[in-house]
Formats: sequence, C-alpha cells, structure tokens
Amino acid sequence: MSFLTDYVNSYETIMTAATGTGSPFDQTIEFVKDEVNNFNLSEREKAEIIAGYMAQITTNITTGAMQSALAITDKLGKYADEAANVAKQGQVLTEQINKLKADTSYVETQEAKLIEQVEHNKVIKAMDSMGDMIGTVGAGGLKPTASMWTTYYSLNQSLTGLSLPASPDLTPAS
Repeated sequence: MSFLTDYVNSYETIMTAATGTGSPFDQTIEFVKDEVNNFNLSEREKAEIIAGYMAQITTNITTGAMQSALAITDKLGKYADEAANVAKQGQVLTEQINKLKADTSYVETQEAKLIEQVEHNKVIKAMDSMGDMIGTVGAGGLKPTASMWTTYYSLNQSLTGLSLPASPDLTPAS
C-alpha cells in the first residue's frame, strides 16, 4: 500500500471510533445539549453554544486523529521497510550459506583429488624405482624375474587400468 492510502485508512478508522454512536464525542454533545436546555436561553443562543462547542471539539478530535494517523502510518512504513530489510538480509544469508556449502564441497573434492594424486605419485615413484632396478638387473647381464615384471605391470595397471601382458618374458632384440 502507499503512504497516502495507509494514512487515509488510519484516519478514517480513528475518526469513526472517535465520533461514532456511543463515542466520547457523541456522549459529550448529548450532555452539552441537555445542559444547555437547563438554562433560560433562546433557541439561537443554544444553537450558537452547541455549534461553537461542536466546532471546538471537532477540531480537537480531527487534529488528534490526523496526528495519530500520521504516527501510525509512519510506524507502518518503518515496519514495512524493516521487514523488507530483514527479508533481504535473510536472502543474503541464505546465499552465503549456499556458497559456503558449495565451497565446502569444492574443498572436500579437492582434498580427495589431492589424496588420490599423492597415491598416484607413490605408485609412479615405485614404478620409477622398479624400472631402474629392472634396467640395472638387465644391464648387468641378469634376467629380471617374472615376479619383478608382474609387480612392475601391476603398478602400471593401477595407474592406467591397462591389463597385464599374458607373459612378462621378453625376447632379446635381434
């Protein structure tokens, strides 16, 4: 709603309550009319007294209703603004929580990948050492054993997924 609509609605509600049947305004006017009749006054004098009093009390009630409506509408506006700010803050917090969850998931994935990479590096290091050993054995005129080759190929298989050769035996180059 707009400020003006809220103000008019508040003002109308207050004025209805303040001047309606049985209200203090209504009771006061009836009291004044009754009391004026107790005096020996002409109808014109009675009308002037009642009209003057009604104008005064109506001005006071109207001024009070306008001030109250303004205060109420101002507070409603502030509450609406605060509610919008709280909703916006809630949305920002939700977005931050979702980002934090995504960041946490990313870090966990990176940690798992790092652990996997460390394990692969261990296998690569073992393969490098095993390859050097097999090369040294072969260079010394010895024949590497089948279990040496099986170990070497098993390490390779764990990294690449390639199957083991049917026979680890090598034939001399011609």
